[in-house]
Amino acid sequence: MMQKVVRHRRSIRYQGGCISAQRMKAFVPAVAFMKCMLLTFSIAALAMSGCVASRGANQKRTHSDDPVPHYMLYSWKVEGSYHFAIIPEREWRPFILHFQPTSASIPDVARLEKALANLPKPALVLWSDAESVGLRYPSQHVLDRVKRFAMESRIDLRIEPGIED
Repeated sequence: MMQKVVRHRRSIRYQGGCISAQRMKAFVPAVAFMKCMLLTFSIAALAMSGCVASRGANQKRTHSDDPVPHYMLYSWKVEGSYHFAIIPEREWRPFILHFQPTSASIPDVARLEKALANLPKPALVLWSDAESVGLRYPSQHVLDRVKRFAMESRIDLRIEPGIED
């Protein structure tokens, strides 16, 4: 319910009562305190968000200030053998949307290892599946072999749960 406020010289009248100038003076410090607290919390929130945003700024990087390149690794089976694809992270959605088992691929593990070795260092490779379109992990033996190669080659390879959108 809106109340009508009428200002007088020494008091503020509103429907149902009046606040004198004397009583208003008592509210001024409280309002000033609340403004000060709001400003303090705002500055603290901005400072904290800056700390979170620059959290990794002190970490040593081998490339000037470029972020670590991210890649997606996918695998699928064609006529009894696994094929692989290494896709830049920003292109994984189009790859999955237009995936065909006949898509250009890396036809065996030895060539996959060579392709991984040629990635810029440091690189993060996320190996994922998308079973709804036919992208599946190979056998545990192949997974272990590629993980071991990545570790020896200083490639950050992570096997992720499926990405399906």
